[in-house]
This record gives sequence, C-alpha cells and structure tokens, in this order.
Amino acid sequence: MTYTTMPFCDLLDSSKFQPEKENPALASKMDGGYVVTRPRHTRRPRRTFTLGFTDFSDAQRAAVDQHFDDMHGGSSIFYFVHPVSKETILARYTTDTTLQWTYSGSGHTPLWSVTFKVQEA
Repeated sequence: MTYTTMPFCDLLDSSKFQPEKENPALASKMDGGYVVTRPRHTRRPRRTFTLGFTDFSDAQRAAVDQHFDDMHGGSSIFYFVHPVSKETILARYTTDTTLQWTYSGSGHTPLWSVTFKVQEA
C-alpha cells in the first residue's frame, strides 16, 4: 500500500511539539481494596504527537488543508517525519483533531498558525 507524507514536516514549530505515550493498562478495584491490572492489548504503547505550524502563507495553509481533506480527517494513514529523530512514522490525525487556523498577518502578508495531533498507527 502507498502512503502520502504529511506536508511541511521540516517546518513544524518546535515550541508546539509535545510527544506523549499512551498507557495501555486496564485496572479493576477489588472488594479487598487491592487493584488488579492487565494490558489492554499486546502491542507496544502508541505515541501521540501534538504538532503545529506557525506563520504559514495562504498556499502552505491550503496544502495542509488539502492533506487533511485527503486523509478524511483521521480516517487514513500517512507518513509523518519525527521533527527530532527524523524517524518516518505511520500515523493518522487523532479523531478529536480539527484544524482551527489562527490569523496573525497584516496587510498584504497573511500568516496562519495551527496546532493539531497525530497518533502512531
């Protein structure tokens, strides 16, 4: 299967980068006051990344919007290049991700910023 690569991975704003790792443990409280735990699944915990772009032009914004539309939000998988390790990761937009762009330009220089999340597939 062929996957596309998220555009502008090299332009991610490092101040918005936040890696997380899910906790796959399930816990059940017992009558005796103790807790029994087990893993939800056997795969290793997935990573979630909060990412963002700052001061994007109209054309760059349109390209990111088009990629989001092509992926049907979080329905399809794509390649994401980790901004620190440069590792190529199969990921998808999280189901709670919406692209809410913030305008910060002036005059003839429109600039846009956005923050969003992707999760390892």
